[in-house]
Amino acid sequence: MSGPAGARRPGLRGGFAAVKHLRSSPKLRRLAVPLAATAIAVGMARGLAGQGDSFFQAVTRVGIAGLGVALAASVVHRVVNAAGWVLVVRSLGQRMDASVGVRVWLASEACRWLPGSVWSYGSRTFLAARLGMNPGTAAASLVLELLVTVCGWVMVAALGWPYLGVSLGAIAARLPAWDDRRLVACEVGLGVSLVLLAAIAAGSGRVRARSARLMSQLVELRRRSASLPRLAVAAGYFAAMGVFSGLIFLAVLRATPDGAAVPAGAAIAANALAWLVGFFAIFAPGGLGVREACLVAMLSPWMPAEEAFVLSLAWRLVQVAAEMLCFVAVAAWGLPGSIAAAPPPREPGTRRGPSRPARSGLRAS
Repeated sequence: MSGPAGARRPGLRGGFAAVKHLRSSPKLRRLAVPLAATAIAVGMARGLAGQGDSFFQAVTRVGIAGLGVALAASVVHRVVNAAGWVLVVRSLGQRMDASVGVRVWLASEACRWLPGSVWSYGSRTFLAARLGMNPGTAAASLVLELLVTVCGWVMVAALGWPYLGVSLGAIAARLPAWDDRRLVACEVGLGVSLVLLAAIAAGSGRVRARSARLMSQLVELRRRSASLPRLAVAAGYFAAMGVFSGLIFLAVLRATPDGAAVPAGAAIAANALAWLVGFFAIFAPGGLGVREACLVAMLSPWMPAEEAFVLSLAWRLVQVAAEMLCFVAVAAWGLPGSIAAAPPPREPGTRRGPSRPARSGLRAS
């Protein structure tokens, strides 16, 4: 037994050394990411080969009116969901007007479309500081909002566990029937590619920078005393927003005839689980592809896979369109905190006197 084990150890050491060398070499990382993405694309194309007619029929069955309703509801959801950050800020002892907090949140989320990953959270800290908030409190509110949001989504997914159990049981029942070697090879290739992307992401400088920023925010959070009752209210609020998001996803499902067979609880639970899976998939920006795959798997007991795939893509497009509409609204409304260009001063002798300074919307408790 010692001989074969000893023979395998050099191979394992070589594999670990190759992964370590891949993570430490920027050139290899830049080359490996497109290769892994290409492998994923090829695997998806081969796995979906021969299903063109089914996908075309699934697309033609989607109702535009249902997607329009989902888009309008998604815009409302983003505005209402922004108030959750206001609750988190108030739990830290900082009073904030709801309208001001919503504008700051929407402005920071709109900054995600700017080049560079720092603009989303960094812009919110900057805007909050311009409004008079302590930068440490602003930084602590970001990480606290993140933790409370995850707790809210976990509560929604836990409440829908019976439906998730049905989905997992259906997936397990179909596994022995997968006798197509080409399909199995594609699935294995996709899994290896995802693991490779995760290993690359774990050693990338961007992830290390985000981890360092998160640790600094956690240290700042320890210096602040948050109100536990108010945090519980914020967690419940984000859980309600998760249910609201699931109902909007249900409206997307109802845009097709087969979507009527999906129970409301199953849609809400699948949407919550997909959000959590995409959140922890650090190698996928915005959970792109990961959340869609999770939705397809979770909806498999109630509708065909090709229709679930089309609807998951439609759900992604609806959310992106809602973000873009909010971006346009923020750009037209103007950024809070007097960051937008101020109007030129009036000429002497005009009837209107100097304008009063704008309210900051922040008050110390």
